[in-house]
Amino acid sequence: MINVTLKGIDIYLAGEFDREIHSKLASLFHVRSEDIITTALESLVFHQGVDQTTYQLVIKFELPECYRQYEKVVADYVLSASKDFSVHTLCYFIYVKEENIYERIDEDYPRFMDEKNIVEYDEDDSNESEEQEVFTGNIFQNFDKHSEHKHHHCCDDESCDCEHDCDDDNCECDCKHH
Repeated sequence: MINVTLKGIDIYLAGEFDREIHSKLASLFHVRSEDIITTALESLVFHQGVDQTTYQLVIKFELPECYRQYEKVVADYVLSASKDFSVHTLCYFIYVKEENIYERIDEDYPRFMDEKNIVEYDEDDSNESEEQEVFTGNIFQNFDKHSEHKHHHCCDDESCDCEHDCDDDNCECDCKHH
């Protein structure tokens, strides 16, 4: 397994960058596409306190020692391919022993999701189909008056300008909307 970690790239551009380089990396390493996974962290890159994200891309490869022979050609490729995603790119390789790599693959599911097998979640749109009016008035207009005297605005019509306050048992409002 070859893990490619991207740091300092906008999280939305990371997927595009991986889509662009993934097949070529598999070809350069002489592996199947399934043997490469890309991790894109929501990360920021700083230099002397100034955000360098999307200006400085850092690419780390973690892979078995047997792929060291492809390091130079892979580095040249990703440094070139990253020019549309960042101004500057740093690329480095960390080698691990194959016996230190473990994974669990559930054979009941595809190895990776793709555009053909991805599950999309539809939220319940029943409330969205009805247009709801947003109240733009002052919700605290009569707050002090109501809290002190335990009165309420007796009119149920939100468009009514009636300012009459009454208690629940004895309403003498003339608007006739309630």
